[in-house]
Amino acid sequence: MIGGWLLLAALVICFDRGLFGSTGPIAAAVGTVVPPQSTSTLLSSAVTGLITLNSIVFFVLVMAVQHQSSNYSPVVLDQFLRRRSNQAFFGILIGEAAFCMLILTLVPTGRTVLSGAVALVAVVATLVLLLVFIYSTVDQMRPSSIVWMIEQLALTAHAEQLAQVARCRPAPRLTGHPAHAVHLDASGYVVGVDLARLGRALDTESGAGELEVEFEIVMGEHVVPGSVVARIRGGDAGARERLAAEVTAAVTLGRMPDLDRDPGHAVDQLGNIAWTTAAGSDPEGARVAIRTLHSLLAHWAVPASREDLDGAPPLPIVYRDRAVPQVLDALTSVVGAAGASGQHQSCSYAIHALARVLPQLTPGDRRAAVDRLHRVLPTVTHQIFSREIEQALTAIHDALHHAGLAGESERVTEIRRILEEDHRPAAPGDRADTHGR
Repeated sequence: MIGGWLLLAALVICFDRGLFGSTGPIAAAVGTVVPPQSTSTLLSSAVTGLITLNSIVFFVLVMAVQHQSSNYSPVVLDQFLRRRSNQAFFGILIGEAAFCMLILTLVPTGRTVLSGAVALVAVVATLVLLLVFIYSTVDQMRPSSIVWMIEQLALTAHAEQLAQVARCRPAPRLTGHPAHAVHLDASGYVVGVDLARLGRALDTESGAGELEVEFEIVMGEHVVPGSVVARIRGGDAGARERLAAEVTAAVTLGRMPDLDRDPGHAVDQLGNIAWTTAAGSDPEGARVAIRTLHSLLAHWAVPASREDLDGAPPLPIVYRDRAVPQVLDALTSVVGAAGASGQHQSCSYAIHALARVLPQLTPGDRRAAVDRLHRVLPTVTHQIFSREIEQALTAIHDALHHAGLAGESERVTEIRRILEEDHRPAAPGDRADTHGR
């Protein structure tokens, strides 16, 4: 964007200085609209105004974005700066200021014909764009816009990760064979795993017998020196040693998670938003975040089949997709946070989301959801027995009952009984006795 302004400045400077030959008719026509005598003042005012506008707009907007970022997620500030439309607007402001400064410096006074006209049009257009940009920024800072943006990041990153998961085995097959633990000597976030390199290394070592690599890490996980990243089973000791070096080289670390390839980081951010707002006094923010987590669960509940992604046979590599357990952790944490803060609405939203998605989960994920729910449901007894809580408990009771989990549904019944007893109105006789005493 700034380069475009510099190129435009070079063209109009050459025009006004007469480097393109005779431009008298064109200059006269433009001069009747924008008199050259007044453009120097216009350009001086434009430079001062644009520099001041840049400072004010950048400071105010960054402060507003930083405020929302601290309330919701650091991803807000990162995505605001990465959004192309925002970059384009700041590029327009800076490029236009540079354009006006070059015109003032390189074009003699009284000859700023075309450059003055271009500057006038640009200043007017920038003022109009400023209103659009302010509205766009306000819209980007709404809770619904923030979580929608993070949801899109999560869906895109998970779709890319599924392509890797589809090339791997879901569970180890050589559990009875000798294992070699692979350690890393560096620290950072896992931002890449080169499966193609590992596939070639496994083909090279195929003569040593069947080998299998089981990863203990996932994308976005933080590792420190000495962390076990994988276990190699099968083959002979020499083959396992050589393959361990390839595993170490195939894992790429970075100083921060890769938002474009790590769905877990986006889920963590949504979980933080839901937890913070549920534990505080922002039920609307909690509701939006919880519904977004529910949406992610609905997208990821049924794993994609290998035929939909890749027709090749799986590599002897075990890499597990932990996106669904992360979402379950986030939702059940909200139940606990809302129980401690008394936010019965946020608590009911989270329980409703779990009840609706429970039938869609795979048996393994369903067991994980029930286990997490088993740990946090007792905190519901600290809530008021509102209509929302009653409906949420009924929904999760029915979902557990239909899933064949009679014991867990009975626990929900017991929690509801405790709430009913704690919030049962006193009988008329009890009130009279209390009044008499």
